[in-house]
Amino acid sequence: MKTVSRRGRPPASEVESRNAELLNAATEVFLEEGFSGAKMNVIAKRAGASMETLYARYPTKNELFAALIERKSSGLLDVIGPMHGDRSPREALTSYAEELVGMMTMPDTQKLHRLVIAGSIGNPELGARFWEAGPGRGFKVLAAYLGQQNARGTLVVRDVPRATGMFMGMMVGGIALRATLGMPTFVQTTEDRKAWAEYVVECFLKTLQ
Repeated sequence: MKTVSRRGRPPASEVESRNAELLNAATEVFLEEGFSGAKMNVIAKRAGASMETLYARYPTKNELFAALIERKSSGLLDVIGPMHGDRSPREALTSYAEELVGMMTMPDTQKLHRLVIAGSIGNPELGARFWEAGPGRGFKVLAAYLGQQNARGTLVVRDVPRATGMFMGMMVGGIALRATLGMPTFVQTTEDRKAWAEYVVECFLKTLQ
């Protein structure tokens, strides 16, 4: 009797590697061509994948873009995680702020922000997906942290949503605007980021008193 060999599902490490290749290729193409100019077949070809594979993972270009934004944001969210450890609120918020400013001033981040702004004019869903996958996630996690600290009595946060928005605005408002416009920011070095983070956290904590 002739046996038929069947290949099972690929190991998780292989699946993760293939997905990383797709997102790497997508990032390159989006940054080179813009959202409207990026073509799914070009992305698949650059990643060495079939269109079937690409569409099986990401049925639309919007979903693919959201996935690469989510991946970029995951590094920052990993940093936010330790905020729930034994560090003081001042230490946790300062660490988070430094990482946030560092990510905001990366050239690729600036390009992606400009790409989203341009693409959202004719595609409002793009802006919404970007918010959900990136900044919105950071807001939710920070709000949860501030709420927990308020419950524990380590901080007095009377209005968590407003406090979250205030902290984020103080931290990156001017920096994000200048960076998105392609202008130099005032946080060019690691020392600059640390000094700015410490200053903003100090001001923020004073407003909560």
